[in-house]
Amino acid sequence: MKQGGRWELKSTKYKAPTVKLASGQVRFSLETWHHLKLNFKGSGIQASIDGAVVASVSDATRRSGVAGIGTGWNKARFDNFAVE
Repeated sequence: MKQGGRWELKSTKYKAPTVKLASGQVRFSLETWHHLKLNFKGSGIQASIDGAVVASVSDATRRSGVAGIGTGWNKARFDNFAVE
């Protein structure tokens, strides 16, 4: 998430332009742990923050690859990051 609760879901590929799949803003308390969940099934991608679905998009350009989380140079801590 960005400052002020703004978030973006992006698709990236080495030496290719970044594609913004979804974006939005959520209200949340600072200095508090939050739960981010990304669910991938076929070309469907669903993003949830603290149990609330914030995006449901389709992107068939990637069938495999790596996962990552970025903070835009903002301070953040992550715990229990898993890819299954």
